[in-house]
Amino acid sequence: MPPDCDHPWIDSDHKPLYVLTIPQQRVDGELQAAVNAISEMYRHVSSPIAWIVDASALLGAVPSERQIMVDAEKRNAHYSSQFNVGTAVVAPSAIVRGIYTAITWLAPLVYPSKVVRDVHEARRWTNEQLTAAGVELPRYSAPPSMRPGSPPIERK
Repeated sequence: MPPDCDHPWIDSDHKPLYVLTIPQQRVDGELQAAVNAISEMYRHVSSPIAWIVDASALLGAVPSERQIMVDAEKRNAHYSSQFNVGTAVVAPSAIVRGIYTAITWLAPLVYPSKVVRDVHEARRWTNEQLTAAGVELPRYSAPPSMRPGSPPIERK
């Protein structure tokens, strides 16, 4: 069984699928703490995993945050190339897609990736990647608000 990843932005409840949700507002050090948790988790991975990076709330990233991501990709490349069968990045805006492109130019990815518009597409693609790698997926019943075709959650 893949290990948990201990950070409040990271959901490892459905491992081998991990979900990193990057919040719109971040405090100094939070992103570094998240990538440190990922690096620590990778040290204990011994079977295929996949990631969804939900950057849908992201409005931008300062240069130091982009550098943190570049450094993390490079630092984890050895483990990612062995065990990460795919990362789907939820990037509905051109700004987020541009940030992602800049990061991958500076740290070319060593695993399959796909930019998608929503979490449902991300889940579908990462599940396909895991299945193709021979991973038997756990039975998962999404809450009604997360099922494909369900109406969006109204925020007040």
